[in-house]
Amino acid sequence: MATLKNTLSLCPVCLNVISARTIEYGDVFIEKKCAEHGTFRHKHIWDKKNIYNRITGFRKLPKLQHPGLVINLTTDCNMRCPFCFAHAKETRARELSTKEIDSLLSDYKGRLIYISGGEPTTSRHLISLIKRLKRRKYTVGLFTNGKNLQDYSYASELKKAGVDFIILQFDSLKDRTYEFLRGEPMVKIKTQVIENMSKHKIPVYLFVMLTKENNFCEISELLHLTRKYRFVRIINFNPVWETGRRPPHKPTTASEILNQITSQTGIEPEDFLSCTEFAYLFHYLLSRISKKITHISQPLCELRCYILWNNSRPVPLSKILNIRKINRLLNIFIGPKNKKPGNFLFRYCTLPLLLAEFSAGFLTNRNFRKLTFSFIKMILLKKTGISFLKETPLTSIIIGTFQTAENIDFDMLNSCNLYSDFNPESDQIYSACVRQIIFNHTLSGKHLTRKTDELLNRYKNTGIRHNQH
Repeated sequence: MATLKNTLSLCPVCLNVISARTIEYGDVFIEKKCAEHGTFRHKHIWDKKNIYNRITGFRKLPKLQHPGLVINLTTDCNMRCPFCFAHAKETRARELSTKEIDSLLSDYKGRLIYISGGEPTTSRHLISLIKRLKRRKYTVGLFTNGKNLQDYSYASELKKAGVDFIILQFDSLKDRTYEFLRGEPMVKIKTQVIENMSKHKIPVYLFVMLTKENNFCEISELLHLTRKYRFVRIINFNPVWETGRRPPHKPTTASEILNQITSQTGIEPEDFLSCTEFAYLFHYLLSRISKKITHISQPLCELRCYILWNNSRPVPLSKILNIRKINRLLNIFIGPKNKKPGNFLFRYCTLPLLLAEFSAGFLTNRNFRKLTFSFIKMILLKKTGISFLKETPLTSIIIGTFQTAENIDFDMLNSCNLYSDFNPESDQIYSACVRQIIFNHTLSGKHLTRKTDELLNRYKNTGIRHNQH
């Protein structure tokens, strides 16, 4: 057993911040000891050493100052899924007031807002909230199960209100899988939502929850939806978030999902690892160019692979460009912290080399030429990352994973780009994972209890607090 790294984590019983270490014990584990509740050992979110070493080996970059902010508009829902990390329908429904939302936004400097729940489309205030956010020049995304979006007229209202994209829960193409995961058949509903979004030209981001016994075998078929519907630019495969409400099932990990994608599509693990580092470095450079696109950063809790479709075959960007070489050059270009003249010249000598690598792809691949022109247009028009998705031929495959009280590693939180309200009257925002860990610990859908306030105060100087409002 070897120690890989020291970090911080949480006691899964009392949620105290405690010292922890990542260890290699066959797989990679996080081990920690609470003075009151003893020692805990749990698989790390990146439980395979090759993945863990690559992810944690990325160079440390400055934190985003203005990450995407999730507004949990309501705790109400129009479903009662057997699997629900939010314990929907178990507490009395509560909706954020206009005053609470304004408090969240009063000092928020970012430009990306995610509206979530519960199920946000159950709120009669959703359309007016989107309109209000668009008047304030925010990019607005909507998390939804899609049930209300099968109504064409409601989809029209969302379009007129100005919603920029939807993140659609889309687990399967089989009703029996939906009955296990969501408690009711949903294929017809999901298909109608996709058609409605296509007619209204609203970009869609598919969010797939995977279980070994149900939809592992559907990964390739689900991926091909992004070829059939070109406005679907992102598909995110996630294991069950092991928190909240969940019946007996066979737990899986992100690395097992990676193995399934490899076996079903031919996309290799190295394609994901190289593209993930490229996204991590490249999006950081974009954030230095335009403050309006800082929200498309790459967090360390997900793997990403960019693909272009060659007829029915997904071709990773790493098969078109030498991404590993480009990553080495980008690391040099970002450069050391000191600003000695020699370092400055050395950094900028990498520009011709980077240009040569991109030129090779430009000359040999038609889709890459289209991608290049889309990117130039985005920069010239100062388009946001979401607007870019409407125009590019690139599809993004994500393998995401959420941390729990058992396996949370604070080193992973430093790159988080999905932050959430928890206490609208507080001066802090929290990683969406931390928000849910605390929420589930207290099981309170109402105003925060004193106990929860005490829990939040524990994290003020630990790195969980990412940014002050």
